[in-house]
Formats: sequence, structure tokens, C-alpha cells
Amino acid sequence: MSPYAFSKKTDEYLAKLYYDLYGLKTIGLRYFNVFGRKQNPYSEYSAVIPKFIKAILKGEEITINGNGEQSRDFTYIDNVIEANLKACISDEDAAGQVFNVAFGQNTSINELYKLISIFLDKKTKVNYGPERKGDIKNSLADIEKTKKILKYNPKYSIKDGLEKTVEWYIKNLNLKIASAKNTMANANEIGVMKTDIGIILNVPSTLTTIGMLIPAIINKDCFEKKPEVFPEAFII
Repeated sequence: MSPYAFSKKTDEYLAKLYYDLYGLKTIGLRYFNVFGRKQNPYSEYSAVIPKFIKAILKGEEITINGNGEQSRDFTYIDNVIEANLKACISDEDAAGQVFNVAFGQNTSINELYKLISIFLDKKTKVNYGPERKGDIKNSLADIEKTKKILKYNPKYSIKDGLEKTVEWYIKNLNLKIASAKNTMANANEIGVMKTDIGIILNVPSTLTTIGMLIPAIINKDCFEKKPEVFPEAFII
């Protein structure tokens, strides 16, 4: 287990402990490789999809670690938004539990590059570098529990999401991106609603600058009756 994975698991244990000891109703959501519009492609810690899109659009070379056959369960942002809202209005039996948020389909990095190239109708040179130490070969989420208890029904496959994402980048990538603001771009799109249950969201924080993600514990008292945009002030 990597230090990153260990920190995530520790967060889940801590939230469950607060639920068991103090009755703080929490839900853990495990996001799998979230992607979509407004991700900053210029950051050192950018995700692979915005990096690939930027490189192909600008004719820059791409470096893939290893042979490119490692796979991930890429999850379009609108699927994540649905999961968050479903968690907010879920039944009591969801409290204290952890759920995978993904599409339930894995895609290799090589396949990912090919799909992006197709949607952009453009290719670039691909170089293959050494494997990253500790890198997981394949990642595929089991979302049956999330479907059953949270009534989660992801509508956007990797192809659906990439088509929408590429369309957004084609329209917006040439605009000047304020990287400091865009570290919170996806988090600010995640709406939350007042509910009788709190929720744990793994979202980018100010620690994104050192490549970390930490959870925010959100209690039902944080919000008014109207749906609110997730506030940065609640990141811990």
C-alpha cells in the first residue's frame, strides 16, 4: 500500500470511528480517476487526460510510463456529481459506510490516448518511459454496492465523458488559465444539499500543490435549505 492509499484508508477509519462513537452520520466516497471540464492542464500535478489533450492540441510529445497497458476506471465529473447528491439524500443504512464512485469499466493508457486522438482528430508523438515505482497495474471499481444502497446510476462512459471534455477544451484551452484558481475547479462544480446525513468528500485542497488529496467532513448544519456550491472554507 502506498502512503497515499494509506492516508485515504486512515480517513475512512476516522470517519467510521466518529460515526460509531458520536453518531456523526458520514458517508465515504471513493472517487476513481475523476476527469472532465475545467481541469487545469498546466499544473505539475495535472491528471493524465487534460495533459494528453493539451499536448495533442499543441503538438507536444507525450511520455507514457511503462508500456501503457496499465488501466484505470476513469470517471466523468457528472457521474461524481450524481453520486454526491445521491449520498446526500440516502437512507439511514448508508451512514458510516464507504462507496466506490466510478463507471465500472477500465481503460488502458494506450486506449485512452487513442480515444482522445480520435475525438481531436489529431495525433502526436508518444514516448514510453520507465514504470513508476509503486504504480498499480490495473484499477477497476466494484460499484454494485453504490448502485444498490445509494441508487447510483452512472450515465457517462469513458467515451461519453471524453467527447464532452474534449469539446470543452477545444473551446477553452486557448484562454488564459489562472492555475491558482483552477486547483479547485472540479470541487467547485460539486453541489451539495442540506440533508439529515453528513458526507465525506475527497476533494482537492490547498495541499494539491504537493500532490495530495485530503477529505473534508461536511455536516448537515453547514448548509442552508437551497443547494450550495461546495465552499473552500470547509476543506480541512
